[in-house]
Amino acid sequence: MMRAAGLLFAVLWTASAAGADAAPAVLDRLLHGEDLGALVAERGLPLVDPAKAATAASAAAGGTSGAVHALWQDALRLSTLMPADPGFAQGLRDAVRAVEAADLLLDARLSQVKTLAAERGVAIRAAPRIEAWRARLDELQRPLRESASAVEARPDPVLAQRLATALRTVLAPMQSPPPILAAGILPNHRPRIAPGVPSSGPVIVPSYARADAGEPMPDDRAPSVDAGFSDAVLQQAAALGHDAARIFDFVRGQIDTQWYGGSMKAPDQVLHTRAGNDVDQARLLIAMLRASGVGARYVRGVVRAPRADLARQLAVAEAKIEQALRVAGIPARPLVSGGTITAFEFEHVWVSAFVPFGGYRGAAVDRSSPVWVPLMPALKPYRFTPASGATTLAALAATAWIDAQLATSGDALPLARLRAALDAHFAAQLPPSTLEAQGPLHANDAGVLGLLPAATAHPVLRVLAEN
Repeated sequence: MMRAAGLLFAVLWTASAAGADAAPAVLDRLLHGEDLGALVAERGLPLVDPAKAATAASAAAGGTSGAVHALWQDALRLSTLMPADPGFAQGLRDAVRAVEAADLLLDARLSQVKTLAAERGVAIRAAPRIEAWRARLDELQRPLRESASAVEARPDPVLAQRLATALRTVLAPMQSPPPILAAGILPNHRPRIAPGVPSSGPVIVPSYARADAGEPMPDDRAPSVDAGFSDAVLQQAAALGHDAARIFDFVRGQIDTQWYGGSMKAPDQVLHTRAGNDVDQARLLIAMLRASGVGARYVRGVVRAPRADLARQLAVAEAKIEQALRVAGIPARPLVSGGTITAFEFEHVWVSAFVPFGGYRGAAVDRSSPVWVPLMPALKPYRFTPASGATTLAALAATAWIDAQLATSGDALPLARLRAALDAHFAAQLPPSTLEAQGPLHANDAGVLGLLPAATAHPVLRVLAEN
């Protein structure tokens, strides 16, 4: 990749040195993904050494400030050279062209950003600072170009020494420019958060485990801030016939489980995205049950799930379960048996619903005595197949493929070409296959039960709260 960047900068440097009319042609073909070789031959542009250009490309890739930093390094290097050394003039010319190349790329980038902002009516808050920084760089470039030409035309030792000193003096104040936020890719770091431990108590007995739980309270059937009766909720509950069993099947089978702590989505959002974590699925289930006249409550506690089942639900390797739960912010702890981790216990939220007893069907036509039953929609069976490594199976060497793409002209984007190449490879296999079939596959495998389960999907170790 750095070699490709070096070739790019070599062309841009040469274009800027050949004249102002060459630069737009280079950028136009570059932005359209066309081969630059024909333009180089057509204009008779001599390329500088790509290896040297790659070094400047690495510095300039960070933006204008990176180019200035590269110039500062060049100034330090040039000041140590012998004044009569011919490498002094060449090194200075290379440094000046590096800044010009950075300018060309920055112009193209700013033009794209301004066009997109204008189309969407968005103001670019960093624009004044960017323009001020560019003006400072323009002031720097002008004397450097003139000085470089003078040294090249008359390699006078005294003039060369003065130029090196002046270069360092001009660049010194620009070593620590004010940062331009939102003008580039900011570094990011995922902190190593200490894993939370599932709460040990106090422990309560939930309504579905008590014989004296009694009838639902008025609030158990009423809309609430977290489980409101929106139009979307009312329509979905009506479409399911206000049948508790069908409502549970819908949330269990049609809503994918996401893993994150707390609640992020309202019932409407869960319906729209067809995804949510345990809390958000419980909110949707309670909202639709209450809209159907069924009393329902939240239950929070600690459950245990086998390692293999949890890995499939999280779509990770079994060795990554603890890390995945920690990143998701879910208090969890591995359970060891026989010297190996066999399961995990973790905090979870589910529902207790007051439904007709008959076969735990919960149907509206069932007139048998209702009871409280636990409903755990978020913990459901999943199928998971890791990615097979399409490029490895296709014996595609990344370096060779990139080199081939750089030497190929056309309108297709590199990613589209890669997909087409992989599709062609797998289509030619026996039996034929596709790129999509190489995975990864992560699919909800919960079928239609047609009735309400008599127990939770996984064992409950302790219940911490119910409301």
